Amino acid sequence: RVHALRNMAEAPMFSLSHRCAACHTAFSMFQFRHHCRMCGGSFCDAHSSNYCPIPGMDYNSAVRMCDDCFKKLTDPEDKISDRELGFILCEMGYLTEA
Repeated sequence: RVHALRNMAEAPMFSLSHRCAACHTAFSMFQFRHHCRMCGGSFCDAHSSNYCPIPGMDYNSAVRMCDDCFKKLTDPEDKISDRELGFILCEMGYLTEA
């Protein structure tokens, strides 16, 4: 199967959850919701304080990302393969089967 890239400059659909996807802390006036630019999930500051460029999504300067996405992109022990990244991007709608 061949995958064709669609417009990678589009941000993922942001989750409008009322709780952090990592720790389930409720968002409020004092606990802000932040969105991971890679997965689009809603996270508290404690679980989304990482910044990294994502050139494949046309984010060439550092953007906010959740702990899990940051680890997948930067940790050599947890690095995802190109094939796994293809599946993730396909699930997120950034790749379509041709």
